[in-house]
Amino acid sequence: MTRTHTYALLEISTPAFNEIAQKLMKAGYQQAFQGNTEIDMHGIGLAPDSNAKPDPRSRMVFAQDVVDLLNDASTKDAKAVRALIAARVECNAALGEHPTIQTGKIGGRRLSRSTGVGGYEVGLLGILNGIFGTFDNGWGCITAICDEHAPDTPIRFEVCDNSGKS
Repeated sequence: MTRTHTYALLEISTPAFNEIAQKLMKAGYQQAFQGNTEIDMHGIGLAPDSNAKPDPRSRMVFAQDVVDLLNDASTKDAKAVRALIAARVECNAALGEHPTIQTGKIGGRRLSRSTGVGGYEVGLLGILNGIFGTFDNGWGCITAICDEHAPDTPIRFEVCDNSGKS
């Protein structure tokens, strides 16, 4: 009796493939190899090596990670973080009309994408939001929650949904 099963083929980087192949060969799983270019991992799971030093180049970063870092930085030096978030620098139209980086028109109160030529400004929060893209409304998912008595003074950062609610 011959058993057959199917599996999905997930393409991974060559170094990752080679590392997995080495470990499987060392553990005696030669039957997992389908030629030299595929590994059938039926019944084999993957887990991170708890002894391996993390490689920062391969770490996945989520919006919540950025928010946690901003909040941690704020607890250490709120004045510096407020100054960084409040700072805006003039940028050209190419950056001003970037599809995911939030920018604003110089002199305008709203930070949103605008049309026209030149006269744009960008800040740190707009750049950070650019990493994760924008919702249909043009806004990013990282928001500064400001003091109601000082609207330009962030007191904490949150991840929000496309309605602006966290």
